[in-house]
Amino acid sequence: MTAAEPEPRPTLCHGLVQAIATSLRSHAAARGVELVVAPVAEELVVRTDRKTLGTILLSLISSAIDGTTHGRVEVRVSRSARAGSRSVEIHVTSIGLPGEASAADAAGEHALPLSAMRDLAARLGGQISLHVTAAAGSSYELRLPEG
Repeated sequence: MTAAEPEPRPTLCHGLVQAIATSLRSHAAARGVELVVAPVAEELVVRTDRKTLGTILLSLISSAIDGTTHGRVEVRVSRSARAGSRSVEIHVTSIGLPGEASAADAAGEHALPLSAMRDLAARLGGQISLHVTAAAGSSYELRLPEG
């Protein structure tokens, strides 16, 4: 297997989100942004490449932080059953004043462009969507097959 190929392994989603949030807390604080990870009742597992998922999450959370000032970024991990298939959803929502870049365009120190994040998610069998509400904030949704 080459370095470019995903190496699927069971990955604890909430644990990985917590680790990445911890690494970005000082960045968020410097922008006046509170970074909150919602607690979960049970740890959800996806069979995926942990490094690639970590890169996506680092970019999503960093983009949300860079896309707002003096507000809040919330990260939530949940299970979904849409169209008969079970998946894990990771929502990254920013609430606050728009930053110097919109969430879709934010590409700070840790962030990849949205198109690159979507490509990586597709390699993992997932997808990313972005929902922007004027004056209310933005929300990224990463969906991955549960397993």
